[in-house]
Amino acid sequence: MSKLSIRHRLNIIVSVLLALIFVALGIIGYDVRTAIGDIKQEQTRLDRLQTVWPVVLAAARSPGDRQPALTLAEAAIARTTGSPPLKPLEPLLSKILEQPDTLSILKLARDELPQIAFHRLTDTGANWSELEITRLLSIQIPEFIWRLANLHNNAHGLAASRRLGPGDRMQFLVNAGQFKASADTIDANMRKLAAAAPGTSALSAASARYGSANGAFQTTAAKLAWTINATEAPKPFNTRAIDRGYDDFIAVTADVWDSALEHVSTHVDSRLNARFRTMLAVTATALLFTGLALWFAISLSDSIVRAIDKLETSIRTLADSVEGDAHTTTVPEVDGKTELARIAKAVVYYRDRVTDRIADALQDEKRRELELLFERNPVPMFIRDPVTDRILNVNQTAVDHYGYSHTEFRKLSLQDLRPAGFEQEPSESYDGSTVHRHRKANGETVEVIVFERTIGLDGQNVQFAAIVDITERRRAENRLSFLAHYDALTSLANRVLLHKHLGEEIELSAADPAHTFSLLCLDLDRFKNVNDTLGHDAGDQVLKAVADRLCKLVGPKDTVSRLGGDEFTILLKGPIGPDKAEHLAERICQTMAQPFYVGGSRVILGASVGISHHPCDATDNDALMKHADLALNRAKANGRGSYCVFEVAMDEDLRKRQALEGDLRDALTLSRFELYYQPLVNISTNTISGFEALLRWHDPERGMVSPTEFIPIAEDVGLIEAIGTWVLNQACHEVASWSSTVKVAVNVSSYQFRDGQLVDVVKAALDSSGLDPQRLELEITESVLLADSETTLETLHRIRKFGVRIAMDDFGTGYSSLSYLRSFPFDKVKIDRSFVGDLGNTAEADAIVRAIAGLSSELGMMTTAEGIETHEQLLHVQAHGCTEAQGFLTGRPVPASVARELGTAHTDDLRAILERMKKPDHPPLMAFTAD
Repeated sequence: MSKLSIRHRLNIIVSVLLALIFVALGIIGYDVRTAIGDIKQEQTRLDRLQTVWPVVLAAARSPGDRQPALTLAEAAIARTTGSPPLKPLEPLLSKILEQPDTLSILKLARDELPQIAFHRLTDTGANWSELEITRLLSIQIPEFIWRLANLHNNAHGLAASRRLGPGDRMQFLVNAGQFKASADTIDANMRKLAAAAPGTSALSAASARYGSANGAFQTTAAKLAWTINATEAPKPFNTRAIDRGYDDFIAVTADVWDSALEHVSTHVDSRLNARFRTMLAVTATALLFTGLALWFAISLSDSIVRAIDKLETSIRTLADSVEGDAHTTTVPEVDGKTELARIAKAVVYYRDRVTDRIADALQDEKRRELELLFERNPVPMFIRDPVTDRILNVNQTAVDHYGYSHTEFRKLSLQDLRPAGFEQEPSESYDGSTVHRHRKANGETVEVIVFERTIGLDGQNVQFAAIVDITERRRAENRLSFLAHYDALTSLANRVLLHKHLGEEIELSAADPAHTFSLLCLDLDRFKNVNDTLGHDAGDQVLKAVADRLCKLVGPKDTVSRLGGDEFTILLKGPIGPDKAEHLAERICQTMAQPFYVGGSRVILGASVGISHHPCDATDNDALMKHADLALNRAKANGRGSYCVFEVAMDEDLRKRQALEGDLRDALTLSRFELYYQPLVNISTNTISGFEALLRWHDPERGMVSPTEFIPIAEDVGLIEAIGTWVLNQACHEVASWSSTVKVAVNVSSYQFRDGQLVDVVKAALDSSGLDPQRLELEITESVLLADSETTLETLHRIRKFGVRIAMDDFGTGYSSLSYLRSFPFDKVKIDRSFVGDLGNTAEADAIVRAIAGLSSELGMMTTAEGIETHEQLLHVQAHGCTEAQGFLTGRPVPASVARELGTAHTDDLRAILERMKKPDHPPLMAFTAD
């Protein structure tokens, strides 16, 4: 304790004093708060008794009428609604409303009131008299009133009885005895309470009245009991005496209850006021002691402040007196035994220690800085002699990176780290601007940048160097540069490098008109089948093999490039003639036709080549590429596996095609398409069995555009799916309103099978139009089954499950028609017009048509002969067993309005229809004759 300062001692004293004060206040306050709470609970219980007592008293005063008690109970329930302390009375009051008579109400009050209003705890500060009065109010008086009412009710019952048996007399005596015990208990308790509180005149007077009333009523009850027992014959007896005694006793009991309640309420209020006065006294005492403690603390604090001011003056004097040597023990004139003197000496000692530690810290900081910058640096670092170039020291990172030990490094110079052939590299450029080559211990050469500066170490200047290895960064940069100009798969030039070389050739040609060159664009034929059947890895191997073959066909100065996918280009640099390019294109076609072998599989491809010459075909990069691509497209259109040289007409065809493509998109958006319907005639019945829906496009400028002209374009640009969906929906909605015997046939392109949505499109068209699926017939060509026959067959089977008919169109012109007839149960086969046109002219045509009709009949399929234009052709197909005929002879394609008239003619014979068609108001659209 002697080592503590004045401030600490003061803080301890004040803290302990305040703690004791607040602890005492807390204990007293808690006790007072608890007592007040208990007293308020007693007040609450008394309030509950006051609320229920009028109901009980009303029931007792009107033993034959429960309505007054019920009225008071309802009023009491209304009061409990907004009063939480009275809320527990609500169940009791509700039960009172349910009681059938007053006696039941009094019995319920006797049973329930003790649980609600009486509290048996003795630690609330209440004295004996208060507890006894509470017991009297909540237990004894309700019990007594119920016993009194029960005896009164029993007497009236016996008086009304015609015959009194022994059991009746005994029951009355029992009731009278129970009543007497209850009344005597209250009388005895009241006498004790009156004796314990002699100064309470009201309680004493009530006790006296109760004793007098009790004696009088018991005398009356005893007389009545003697009368009942003495009566042998069934004689009625008078109850007026007991009624008067009952009313008087109830009135006296009410006075006793009121006096007892007033007495206990007065005592409770007195105790509550006493507790409040105690709390006020405690609060005043607390404030007094707190004020004294604060005054004491302020006084001590003022003395401490004055002491601190004196100490500050002494320390400033000490600081101003220090001169020369920093270590001095001169202390101002102060009493050595006081705390101020000890503090002043401590300041001097602290100043000297701090000075020493600062000096040591500066030395440690320099060592740590060198360690952090050198030994622990993650970058290789050297310290070398600038005069001899010898390495004096290296960090551990340099040892790990180069593979030399510390000893080996100290025998080397930076010049010794250079690989053979680079010894003469200048050594003074160590500012980070020059890339140097260093040799590791394992012989590996790395590229580094050296950052060096001069520092002082152990009294001499040395070169402090940091080495940054940029080998991987240079490799990554070289790789990025390669990928920017070369194809990652084949290592051929990419589009960027091709355009660069093209630009160089164009510049050379501009300087020398004789410097002509050529550009070849080529695509691989059937390359997609390789990816689909063998996988993309096999496709990549084929592309590499193609690149190797192309590189072997050209000279070292020519550029072979891959633009993406299976598209390659070859730049034949000048000066060359056109013949060289065409000769090379022919050799490319021959070479690409040779088999490729990938993973044990034999792959047969081919190539189509397009050629453009500079400057006769084009004079800039884009035009050369565009014209070579146009020539490539012409080569593909000519049958693939060939080459084609650009012609000016190709450019014109391209512009026309582009214009037609734009108008075709507008036609789809602006609904410029229309469906025509060509009749299908049943040869045996000579009636129309259905129509084929044919697409027509009437352009505002071109007029009627042939489907053979715009359908291929729609397939190339991806519009055929949307157009096909429109045709299918339009045909279904139109024919749905015709005769139920008329069918409609719709052509489906192979492109519509590719996206896998055809099944949903067909179902949506049938659902939206309501057309019977058996009236819809889809016509496909053999090309549909060539691309992915398994998937296509699955799609056809799913559509056929709807009830839709499937027909093979242009039968006999494909590659393997018979195998398709076996793989899928077509409903109809349509014989191509190329066979029908030669009927009667060549025996082969008749034999083919006869064979197709016979085979189809055996397989359960119908046959439709297309292109019937003469009566002789109709007779031939009829003789060969064909089912239907279609052509200009039987009916040209007509608009929907005309076809609707034909389709709704249920009973008319075709001849009658044709006769009507010959009338002036009908255009001669059909030219069928009976003969």
